[in-house]
Amino acid sequence: MNRANPTPYDHILYPGHSYRQTHPDRLATLATLLGMQPAPVDRCRVLELGCGSGANLIPMAWGLPGTECVGIDLAARPVAEGQTTIQELGLGNIQLHQLDLLDFPDTMGTFDYIIAHGLYSWVPPAVRNKLMAVCQKHLAAHGVAFISYNTYPGCHIRDMLREMMLYHVHNAPDSITKIHQAQALLKFLADSQTEPDEYGRLLHKELERVMHYSAAHLFHDDLAEINQPLYFHQFMEHASSHGLQFLSEAEYFMVQTDQFPEHTVKVLNGLEGNILGQQQYLDFLRCRRFRQTLLCHADLAIHFQVRPEQMADFYFSAPTTAVSEASDISSPEEMEFHGDQGSRLKTTNPLAKAALQYLGSMWPQSVHFKEILTEALNSLGRARENEDEIELGAILQSGFGTGLVDVHLSPPRLVLEPGEYPMVSPVARMQAAMGDLFTTLRHRTVRLDDTLACQLVQMLDGTRTVASLTTQLRQRARDAESPGDGTGQGRTISAGQDGEREVKTLLRSLARLGLLVQ
Repeated sequence: MNRANPTPYDHILYPGHSYRQTHPDRLATLATLLGMQPAPVDRCRVLELGCGSGANLIPMAWGLPGTECVGIDLAARPVAEGQTTIQELGLGNIQLHQLDLLDFPDTMGTFDYIIAHGLYSWVPPAVRNKLMAVCQKHLAAHGVAFISYNTYPGCHIRDMLREMMLYHVHNAPDSITKIHQAQALLKFLADSQTEPDEYGRLLHKELERVMHYSAAHLFHDDLAEINQPLYFHQFMEHASSHGLQFLSEAEYFMVQTDQFPEHTVKVLNGLEGNILGQQQYLDFLRCRRFRQTLLCHADLAIHFQVRPEQMADFYFSAPTTAVSEASDISSPEEMEFHGDQGSRLKTTNPLAKAALQYLGSMWPQSVHFKEILTEALNSLGRARENEDEIELGAILQSGFGTGLVDVHLSPPRLVLEPGEYPMVSPVARMQAAMGDLFTTLRHRTVRLDDTLACQLVQMLDGTRTVASLTTQLRQRARDAESPGDGTGQGRTISAGQDGEREVKTLLRSLARLGLLVQ
């Protein structure tokens, strides 16, 4: 039965976001590349354990109308908020339930994708066992489970500061006081490091991380009653005991070994027959503190090496920017490309330069392999040769392995140019009314610091032209300037045709973020 008592997540809501690494497209793509036959992304069942208000699951349900989404969470308040959102959006393919995971019913059936983000390390051992048991029993034959958790050795450093804060707040009478006292301790520690020694530098780096937390993140993460990291090998022992095996990390580049010196790579590659041992040593080398592991049933044969020839069947996206321009991309002159998450790649290969330039120009859209090859060769001004397909496959495989390029089974429903009646998703319009954080059609969370852009998003329901949008934005500005109204801050739209040009510029920027929908 469900617990009636309020949880800490009822008292202080945990900020919910969308997480692109949990999206079925990511899970299905990796499963396909590694030899599985996962369910089609547009016709599958998705279960999220610890779903909160559905901030991650609701945009999935809207973007994948043929998918059935189910979320459960112990906390009643966020679930009720999510249920209200679902009702307002009119979504019929998603349900959220206030439910103790220990009471998960067998009648739920099987799911193609199970997501447990930010749950495993923050629950008691009995609940961790039940999480694995649910994956074992309710994961489809070729299903994928996503489980994130805190790991050692990196979390030994995190534990140090957490234990300091827990000591400092142990007599705090309530949650709010506990947060304020923890923040005061952090400031005290930071202010003491005027000329830090080795310990001080270590402490300062950890303080930088924690002091950027919101109050809710601090309370539910570092001040949580339970926050139990473990080593990767311990997590996999637990998974194996429930008939589950390692598939990959949700961020594929995190399983790669080639970012280390040659002699280190040689030792790591010598462990290829022992993938779990190899991954554990990678954690030692990186001092890793967090994993987002994908699991599947243990009876499946997994091929852990992605091959260049596989690339021809997929779509690709990359927010690449050339930081060093070549006067002629067909020359052997080196170019360097940067992506997000610190990814980068240097190359003298003309086909690589042309392909990465084209992907960058098409971001945030996904582009099929054949289109990339055609456009890259066109920019180089030459005809196709026999080895071009394998060469491009190797280029894209390498970009995927560094995190510069993403691989997809299908493109999202976004457009790169605003049409006559521009539109965003109803999810984004609802988010615009609540704040400045938005879920893109790439299932990323982005922040819009521009108040005018947030106002514009609220209007983009596909019924207004640019001229109409411009007129209504001007009217909003005039209404906001009325006496006694303190909302008239922020920039406004210019008069005449300059105003329409400004709105078009804003729309193009929203398109580049992946917010404009077909």
